Amino acid sequence: MGVQIAIESFANQYHHIDGSNFHFTLLAFTIAFVFILVRKFISNKLQILELKSIQEKNEKEILESKFKNLTSRLDSHFLFNTLNLIHSYLKTKPKQADEAIQNLGDSYRYLTEIHSEEISNLANEIEFLKNYLNLISLRLKNRFRFSLKLDKDLDKIILPSLILQPIVENSYIHGFKNKKGKSIIKIQIKKENDGAKILIWDNGIGLKKNPNDGVTIKTIQTRLGYFYKNVSLKLNSENNKGTELELIFTDKKN
Repeated sequence: MGVQIAIESFANQYHHIDGSNFHFTLLAFTIAFVFILVRKFISNKLQILELKSIQEKNEKEILESKFKNLTSRLDSHFLFNTLNLIHSYLKTKPKQADEAIQNLGDSYRYLTEIHSEEISNLANEIEFLKNYLNLISLRLKNRFRFSLKLDKDLDKIILPSLILQPIVENSYIHGFKNKKGKSIIKIQIKKENDGAKILIWDNGIGLKKNPNDGVTIKTIQTRLGYFYKNVSLKLNSENNKGTELELIFTDKKN
């Protein structure tokens, strides 16, 4: 609208301008015209950025809502299996039952905390994962083994909660289903600039579908993308040979 008014004003005055003032008036009009265009462009750009910010916020809220629904399902599944384990061990293996109760208590304390806080640190994530793996070990006894190789000071690395456990749960549920022999999971976590490099390997039966199309994988990438500028997740799986995941996230957003 401002551009149209300026053009009409110039057109109305054009016939009243003498030759000596014409070039000066034309230059002034050109400068004013460019200024109006730039201001209009900046205004449109700000509106677009504002709409994009609102859209990203809405998408994040939807994703976090889905994530909380996922943790709720995890709660029920986790609790049911663990209580069955404790019940079966109370009389015959009281020491293992005590370990399971301790692991369960620590796990649910963490799950309670992350329902109100979506941000955690890598050290807390690892502790929760250890409890989960210990419970699997108690259930599968000598048929399961896991190892952790960790860098120091991982508590300084910030990330969204429940990133590691869903990956390992996928290995346990899908990779080890109908597997013969001992099931093994190896986890290595290194500091990578202000982020981390995480390697998770299992000797399971492999994934039949394209592993990179899974909901868990996409959710992890999206959630990490809210905190880090560079997120890389590679997943390779072979039938009857196992699955290997490499997750790297660096360059934390302000």
